[in-house]
Amino acid sequence: FIGAIIFSYISFRAFNLSITIDEVTSSELYQFSYFQIMFSERCFWSANNHVLNSILLKFFVSLFGFHDWVIRIPNVLSYLIYFGSSWWAIKNITTNRLLQIIGIIILNSDIYLIDFFSLCRGYGMANAFEMLSIAAFINVLKTNFSKGNSLLFISAALSVYSNFTWIPFYLAVGFVYCLMYAYKNKIIFNKLFTIKIINLFIISISLFLLCFKPISYLINTNEFKYGTKTLSESFSIFVQNISYNGNESVGNIYKIAIVVLVILSVFISIFSIIKKKQNEQLYLILLLIFTILIGSILQRNILETMYPDGRKATMYLPLMYLLLFIILVFLEQYYLRVGSIISFAFSLFFIFHFIKFKNINAVREWWFDEHGKEVANYLANNSINNHNRTAVNGYMLGSIYFYNKYELNEKIEKIISLNKIKKEDSIEYFYVLNIELNKIPEGYKLLKSYNSDNNLYNLKK
Repeated sequence: FIGAIIFSYISFRAFNLSITIDEVTSSELYQFSYFQIMFSERCFWSANNHVLNSILLKFFVSLFGFHDWVIRIPNVLSYLIYFGSSWWAIKNITTNRLLQIIGIIILNSDIYLIDFFSLCRGYGMANAFEMLSIAAFINVLKTNFSKGNSLLFISAALSVYSNFTWIPFYLAVGFVYCLMYAYKNKIIFNKLFTIKIINLFIISISLFLLCFKPISYLINTNEFKYGTKTLSESFSIFVQNISYNGNESVGNIYKIAIVVLVILSVFISIFSIIKKKQNEQLYLILLLIFTILIGSILQRNILETMYPDGRKATMYLPLMYLLLFIILVFLEQYYLRVGSIISFAFSLFFIFHFIKFKNINAVREWWFDEHGKEVANYLANNSINNHNRTAVNGYMLGSIYFYNKYELNEKIEKIISLNKIKKEDSIEYFYVLNIELNKIPEGYKLLKSYNSDNNLYNLKK
């Protein structure tokens, strides 16, 4: 029932949302062949080619035509993988039915994460395969490494092929796998482990062959230089995004909560080891988080890449919410009444947060594109003196261009970036942000103000 509600929400948003600027860049790849999408330098001039997403959007465009909702189908469907994987992980963590429902709520109600399942980007898909990999890993531990090993590595590899930002996750999975095998079996080198490592090696080589050239192209264009310079700045942006609120005080509360969660998890891990209690899922999630963090720090200092920010940091969300859920299960087991109260309180909080911040018209990351479809349709149907030349803010330009080219038969005669207007250009409309109002010449009137920030002006008659 919960999955059906979220899937319906995601599907409706995919159909209703105006196209965003980065989706426009990603969607243009449909015109290339599958081989070019995978290996051609022309398709990697920017990091917007999330390869698996690009391959699948091309496939669905060939079936249903080129529309904004069509190019989003791969990520909409990937939510089914995410939900099914979260349910699989939860069932392997606890058999308590009430806690299972609470776990589903926690793992499936983060508005910021859900945003990406409605978009033509690789982030939703990457998180779906990450969750599948983690669920398979939990099952591997439960079956003492007898079932799910290949699925664990293949799904981790697919998360990378959905978005190269997930490389640290893949490396962490391989490293932690070796550690957990040694921990569980008190030995690391034997025939069975050798077979599993050969399996991991084959998958890793395959992934390397698929990703080497594309990543080389992106390195040459400095696409891995985007992000934050410090870990603290990355953390600040992370908490602002998951809170879906730009308020600094709210962000600080989230920071404290996450730090407390991690410290509590470490203490419970130490307690479990001392008491010789089996708490392998907790060890797994903590090891993955710390390995990814250490990997990011090493990358920053050795390769001079940036720390992940914004959408790139969603990699931590499935891990963080699984960590929270495992702690709630622990509290329920050892402190029944207190654990039940805390678990119930968290479920109410996540439900409240989802209801408060749900939005079928916009996404946090590309908020400025909320009205692109509406504005494009207005411009196409309201020309001045049989002309329709429009100057648009650079961020909002992609959305207007997309609808004009693919759905409005180019009725908008000329679309110009606000920063590229020439003296001889005759502009009928300006579509700008508040900070750019000083760039509009005299003689124009405000037609409509969207969200008190996006403004559409036209010539006074």
